[in-house]
Formats: sequence, structure tokens, C-alpha cells
Amino acid sequence: MLTDLDAEIRLYTQDCCVQNHSLTTNHSRWDQYAASFRKSLTAYLDSLRNGTPPPVSGMDGLAELQFEAALRRSAALKRPVDIQNEFPLDVC
Repeated sequence: MLTDLDAEIRLYTQDCCVQNHSLTTNHSRWDQYAASFRKSLTAYLDSLRNGTPPPVSGMDGLAELQFEAALRRSAALKRPVDIQNEFPLDVC
């Protein structure tokens, strides 16, 4: 079972032994996302400067946030989440 984003893994064997393994690093787990965030922000700002459509539409961005909210709720409540009913996108 992967227990967190820092890659701590708990292995359960057939004889009920538990082995814990974790990766140790000298940096935050968020460091690996910096280049991706920078590239995304640059592409968005370039679209504004050039008067072109953004690489990701507002609806696609909203749908991604809807999905992430559902993931968090599902993990917190330990149950499946009906995205459309629990996080409806009521936009005109």
C-alpha cells in the first residue's frame, strides 16, 4: 500500500508480516513539479499575450478540480464518490 506522496510503502506478506520501506531524499516532493507548473503557467501567459486560446480550456480546468475534489472526498470518507451528483458543474 502506498501511503503518501513521499513514497512510504507498507508491504503485507502472506504470513502477515509487515515491511515498511521509504525513500529518503534531500528535497521536497513538490520540487519535482516546479518545472511542470512553470511550463503550464508560461503557456497560459503566452496565450494571453498572443490572443490565442489557452492550452487548457476553463471547462477542462474546472473538470480537473472537480475530479481532484472527488478524490480527496473518496479518500477521506473511504467510499466511492459519485462525481456528477456530489460535485455538479452547474455552469451556464
